[in-house]
Amino acid sequence: MKKRGFGAGWYNGYGGKPEPGETIIQTAIREFNQESGSLTWPDALEKIAEIKFTFIDNPDWDQCVHVYKVLCHEGEPEETEEMTSEKFKFSEIPWDRMWPADRHWIPMVLKG
Repeated sequence: MKKRGFGAGWYNGYGGKPEPGETIIQTAIREFNQESGSLTWPDALEKIAEIKFTFIDNPDWDQCVHVYKVLCHEGEPEETEEMTSEKFKFSEIPWDRMWPADRHWIPMVLKG
């Protein structure tokens, strides 16, 4: 559950925007490490999608999201200042507490 910033109040994946001079993979690693309280590294990530989100009522929110699967990490995800950490069975995913588009693309990711 995102606790602050863009997407606050919604269940969401770890992520954020690149800092100056940072690559997308560096951003993914930094955001995962900061928001999960665990550690991962470049060869532990597998890029699985690039999704373009369009917000008709708020074009300033339009973005291209790079989606990575974390193949391994050190430590168990825990609550941080940015996010809570919860696990759900596929059949119990709280779609009504997530961005509406998530119900379209997340099942494809989880099913491989």
